[in-house]
Amino acid sequence: MLYQNQTVIADTHAPLLSRTEAAQIDRLLRRNAPLPRRTASAPVP
Repeated sequence: MLYQNQTVIADTHAPLLSRTEAAQIDRLLRRNAPLPRRTASAPVP
């Protein structure tokens, strides 16, 4: 938790997920994210 005076208080409540479970979900979401559009397209032959 981050307060307005920039004080950080960690682990203020019981986590819903473990850190490893959260990391797995984060990897899945990043893998399934759409790829960014190309800024320059290749010339059509």
